[in-house]
Amino acid sequence: PSNVEVVPLLVLHGWPGPVREFYEAIPLLTQRAPGYNFAFEVIAPSLPGYGFSDAAVRPGLATPQMAVVFKNLMSRLGHDKFYLQGGDWGSSIGTAMVTLFPDNVLGYHSNMALAQNGKAGFKTFLGAYFPSLVVEKHLASRMYPLSSFFAYLIEEFGYFHLQATKPDTIGVGLTDSPSGLLAYILEKFFLWTRREHRNKVKGGLGFRFTREQLIDCLMVYWSTGRITTSMRLYAEDLSKRIEI
Repeated sequence: PSNVEVVPLLVLHGWPGPVREFYEAIPLLTQRAPGYNFAFEVIAPSLPGYGFSDAAVRPGLATPQMAVVFKNLMSRLGHDKFYLQGGDWGSSIGTAMVTLFPDNVLGYHSNMALAQNGKAGFKTFLGAYFPSLVVEKHLASRMYPLSSFFAYLIEEFGYFHLQATKPDTIGVGLTDSPSGLLAYILEKFFLWTRREHRNKVKGGLGFRFTREQLIDCLMVYWSTGRITTSMRLYAEDLSKRIEI
């Protein structure tokens, strides 16, 4: 209807979830909700090197550079001002966009908000002794004791070190083996959806995702051969942080 305002919304995914993860949410955003006079125009691009987006032709494309790419994309689409949502790598890119282009981003939502400063670190360790000063009581078990949290990081973040240091090495195996790609990615889906799924039959894969949704996500990588270039973002971004 002519009285409905159309609001541009850029949504940015991460790894290993491609834009396929947004499919069920997009219709809810593009339709005007009862009682509201606006709806969203959703722009959901694949990150460079992911899905159907070309990869960089030279080294150096990290999250700050991608922020510029997506700002230019929105400008070419005619959206000088827009809203932004990001998760995982999309969150890092979104944070860079907000920092670099505050006059263009009208609002920003992140489902992976991080506070990377000394004050946040101090509060985290303070909470080990006085949890109620840092988090609400019902959330304390998610962070403390810190020994459990760090044990979880050591056990489950091996993929991050591998992809940040040798993405092309692991990429060769995943590009040549559909079953290897399936095992590598689905393990992330079941564990990152809910940590206790590691103790469930089939990893609790049917808890949030249908078989079709999971296969769709896998095929975005398999049919395009983009698994290696997608993992290179870990190496590119880590090298930029080390330089800083």
